[in-house]
Amino acid sequence: MKTVKRVLCLLLTALLLIGVVPAAFALPETEITGKCGSYAGYTLDTETGELSIYMVGGAKSAYMDNYENNESPFYGNTQIKSVVITAWIWNVGSRAFAGCTNLETISLAFTVNEIGANALAGCDKAIVTYEGTEKKWKDVRIGEGNDWKNDPARVVFTMQSLDRVSAVFPQPKAGDKVKLNENLQVGDADKYEAQLISVTHQKDGATVYLKDGDMLNENTEYSFDFAIMAKEGYAVEDDTVFEINGKPQTAAFGTVTLKLVPAAADKTEQDGNGSTDSARNQSKQPFGFLVQWLRSILQFFKNLFKK
Repeated sequence: MKTVKRVLCLLLTALLLIGVVPAAFALPETEITGKCGSYAGYTLDTETGELSIYMVGGAKSAYMDNYENNESPFYGNTQIKSVVITAWIWNVGSRAFAGCTNLETISLAFTVNEIGANALAGCDKAIVTYEGTEKKWKDVRIGEGNDWKNDPARVVFTMQSLDRVSAVFPQPKAGDKVKLNENLQVGDADKYEAQLISVTHQKDGATVYLKDGDMLNENTEYSFDFAIMAKEGYAVEDDTVFEINGKPQTAAFGTVTLKLVPAAADKTEQDGNGSTDSARNQSKQPFGFLVQWLRSILQFFKNLFKK
């Protein structure tokens, strides 16, 4: 009986140690989470001082709450050194980060289109990084008490607007084969790239899509669709001018459609006056030189008899 009691005591002690020891040596909690608006949540890493605002609940968009006085969950928090507003958060709440005197940077996603009054009150050294262009920044509604918005040293833009896009497309000819996803020559290859994504034509009231390798026919109007894609650090905006072969084109979502009738295939080579260079053509045929020589002899005798 004593043996059984000892075994039970040992088991009970072991169970207590399993529950108590990990708790005694557990690392302190370094992340604080919560909600800060309609479908907007946050996580604060107290070790790094990074605060992330993000969308929660499977919504399509989220909004931060607007605050008064000291109501914000971040008010006066000197642990916060950086703030990241992620995509699909549409605003920065008024007085959201008031009193965060150690805030150094706040990164705003391209979806942010409104910043509430006094959003950064007291954050005198905070640098605002906007993941968009300066042109798009002008459309963001910014409330009073955010005088930093006009300070070039405190607002940084990660993208540069493309004012003009110029691609060069070789004039297609009948007999040419379609090469889809082919890179086109562009004006500023370091800023954007262009590709041929589809070629179509109308037949009996239906749209026919050509496959890679299909041949172009003469006297048929084709629609050539080009995708214009900005490279990292650049952005195509609503007022960007698109040019194909030097002519302005309309664009929708960065896709340009150009309607063309392929030129007739070259069948003869012509000299500068537009006449056929028969000697050159004949020289490419078997015994071409001999044929040309015989023609010259015949022409000589014709001229002789005329005299």
